[in-house]
Amino acid sequence: MRILLLRPEVPGVRTGNRLTALRWGALWRQLGHVVRSRAQDDGEPADVVVALHAEKCARPLLQALARLPRAVSVLALGGTDLLGPEAGPRPAWSPQAEQALARADAIVLRHRLQGDGLPANAAPRVRVIGPSAAPIGPRPPASELCCEVLSLAHLRSIKEPFVLADAMAMLPPATPWVAVHLGAALDDAARLAAEQTMAGNPRWRWLGEWPRTAARQRLRTARAFVLASRSEGSPGAVVEAIVQQVPVLASDIAAHRGLLGADWPGLFPVGDAQALADRLQRLVADAAWERDLAARAAALAPAFAPARERADWARLFAELGAG
Repeated sequence: MRILLLRPEVPGVRTGNRLTALRWGALWRQLGHVVRSRAQDDGEPADVVVALHAEKCARPLLQALARLPRAVSVLALGGTDLLGPEAGPRPAWSPQAEQALARADAIVLRHRLQGDGLPANAAPRVRVIGPSAAPIGPRPPASELCCEVLSLAHLRSIKEPFVLADAMAMLPPATPWVAVHLGAALDDAARLAAEQTMAGNPRWRWLGEWPRTAARQRLRTARAFVLASRSEGSPGAVVEAIVQQVPVLASDIAAHRGLLGADWPGLFPVGDAQALADRLQRLVADAAWERDLAARAAALAPAFAPARERADWARLFAELGAG
């Protein structure tokens, strides 16, 4: 089967959508399909067209389907397609996105709480296919871990990258931990803000975008992972931390509850640096709580196995008659 995957593109930056497209392409090839990933319709034959992001890929999806009337279509929702209430009211769907939602044979959500805000007639076509990741190696024993809190996200306001910096500044002076943020500055304003934050806060360091393998290696030895976003689709970095059994502290938003569970002890209110600082200080002082968060991550890890995600896609393709 020939699959055309349409995905958003930010030139020169490894976005979450780009990494998702790479992972899906690899999984579909393992199922025996021929896959090509494009930012726009390429005019070539396809049996299935998958669009990754309703608003950003609606136009190329509709163009491809007009050209390929017999193709099966799948529309996967991105993080900014359905912003949670924490990010404010969602703008109305664009006309192109509404058409894409109506036309798609299946609508894929990346976590079970993502569907709020979809048109009512979409419900029968919705499927949930969560993300996956494989650990890159065993987590070192606690005695060999560095005293580092890690965050992986590009410097965008919706990611709230400086909440961690503010929280680190609130920790007692004797606290040995430091925080490192890995991710690209997408504009000069973000770069300047990061540089100014570092100048005033020696506990927080921004090291720019790292190669994915190197970032994952650094995550494997971190004491904790933090993601403070106001909205997410299905944050791959959280999944990477879970499968590496790294304690996760995350903002209390639908995406994080959908992946971790509403009772995850490391959730904190959006934008609340003091609440994050309290949880960081507890990790420093309470080894039993640190072990509990790591054990909870280990218990969740099988749900994020690549074999599970691959099987979910195989099932969906079979349902659509495209397996």
